[in-house]
Amino acid sequence: KPKNVLTTMRDEEGKNRPTVAALLPPRGRRVFPVGRLDFDAEGLLLLTNDGDLAHRLTHPRYEIPRVYEVKIKGRPSERALRRLEHMAGGKEGAPPEARRVRLMGRKAERNTWVQIELREGKHHQIKNMCEAAGHQVLKLLRRSFAGISTRGIPRPGLRPLTEKEITRLRLATNLLEAPPKKRKTPKHKTPPRKRRVRRPGK
Repeated sequence: KPKNVLTTMRDEEGKNRPTVAALLPPRGRRVFPVGRLDFDAEGLLLLTNDGDLAHRLTHPRYEIPRVYEVKIKGRPSERALRRLEHMAGGKEGAPPEARRVRLMGRKAERNTWVQIELREGKHHQIKNMCEAAGHQVLKLLRRSFAGISTRGIPRPGLRPLTEKEITRLRLATNLLEAPPKKRKTPKHKTPPRKRRVRRPGK
């Protein structure tokens, strides 16, 4: 979804603002957006015609990960980062690879890029979190949702989900049961054959 586009199929306020419906091909199958993405935000948005799947992907019970890249004003202190981590639902003392808030290497003068992972979506959640930590959001990009990323998709652009991705989404929301893991049968090593040694005189 590009910036300044509504995450709805029509402008419910009647202001003629652009919506994601304009991004879809004409005469395509009827789909609707999964959850919301702020009007001034951009990034990955899933659209589907499966109501059960859409409901479960947005329900906090299933803890579906959403990864955002956020440009904030100023440079956050360690205290501000800890507060963001707490508001994102991260565990205190988690190792770096498990943290839900990470500083990114992208450089911006007097500003900072931060990666934030959430497991539920609330209205203006990222903006409210950053403001509570003392930093204004200047740019917001959702990089991935439920493990599906913007990689390879132009801006603006769309692509159909693969069967493998749909299966993964349905497994993550318990609409499919994971197949039982195959037990590996232990390989029995054939004992080495004993070499018969002939004794002299026999």
